[in-house]
Amino acid sequence: MSDNTKALRASAPPLPATVQDLDNMRRLKKPLISLNDIVEEINRKLWDDPEYQRYLSAIWPDETVEGSFQFDDARAVMMIQDRAKEDGIVIPPHSNKLSPLVKSLHVVLGRRHGLSRKERRNMVQGQAANGGTYDQHNDGLGEGE
Repeated sequence: MSDNTKALRASAPPLPATVQDLDNMRRLKKPLISLNDIVEEINRKLWDDPEYQRYLSAIWPDETVEGSFQFDDARAVMMIQDRAKEDGIVIPPHSNKLSPLVKSLHVVLGRRHGLSRKERRNMVQGQAANGGTYDQHNDGLGEGE
């Protein structure tokens, strides 16, 4: 390229000198996190609470606290909602309902940790009894439950 062509080009502004300058230029001021990320964070905070674990531990209907997996999941999610309020964690209003939060809890327990009710029910001495096949739905429920 000739010197004449270079002289006609506009030069780019300099890159931000520091990470703080870079952060100040961020177009989206809050990092994007999913509902699953929020639920996972609160799940971690509640994990040591025996009451919370009681709602999550049943793998057979007769072991449930409230008489069904759905009601136990709803009670666990209500604890998640309460903890979010206590800690000032904002759950988007359209997602702060039982149904989306239960689905998110199933993703967190199932896909992210391999702890769905169905996966745990199919384990023998800590090993998957179904040959390690992945439960694609990870809803924690079996047929008709």
